[in-house]
Amino acid sequence: PHPHPGAGLSHLAAVLRESATVLPNLQWLHLSRNSLGNSVSCLADAARAGGMQKLRMLDLRQNDLGEDTEAAIDLVTAVLTHLTNLERLWLDANGLTDAFALGAAAALASCNPLRLQVLDLPENAISEVGIEALAKQIAQGSAPGLDWTQGLNLEGNPKASDRAVLKLLSSIQVGYANPTAKYLQGQERLDYTDLGWNDEIVQQWSAAVMRASHDVKASTSALMHL
Repeated sequence: PHPHPGAGLSHLAAVLRESATVLPNLQWLHLSRNSLGNSVSCLADAARAGGMQKLRMLDLRQNDLGEDTEAAIDLVTAVLTHLTNLERLWLDANGLTDAFALGAAAALASCNPLRLQVLDLPENAISEVGIEALAKQIAQGSAPGLDWTQGLNLEGNPKASDRAVLKLLSSIQVGYANPTAKYLQGQERLDYTDLGWNDEIVQQWSAAVMRASHDVKASTSALMHL
């Protein structure tokens, strides 16, 4: 149990605000399983104050962020806006809902984080509404660095339909001159895709990959290793 779950973070945030001086090489901050809840507002303040400028990885898994959706959205907005080197943000198992997903989609649209590669949201309570909001922003070019070939984890959001998950997958391929060719290039370097707890999604996704492979082979005679 944590009688004062935010006390430690408030002290840490004071250090992080001065991280350019005291922690100049900080690149990975692991804060999972600390029941931070709405105390993450001080972490958002640290990001706005110019701290953690070299941070590439931020792990906030299992911190009950869903207890205060506004604070969670404010945190994501601050992080995506000010931590311009951030590549991976883990938000697994936080009780996050569609309200958060809509806020995160708005943050992606306004911040356009160029380096972000992974926004991890498994084991939350996000439904088709939230997933489609994220898919829309990704398809429109927000967060152009998001790359499903490096790691796309969609497991454990029981309210999400297979159709919404497939839409999110396909949205990452939209916006290129030859989206099918881009999809094929992604297959060639695919090293990790997590589609667990999604039942029929595996069969549908596999069929989509095979169709993409066939289409590109027919049009470009490209070699493909499956």
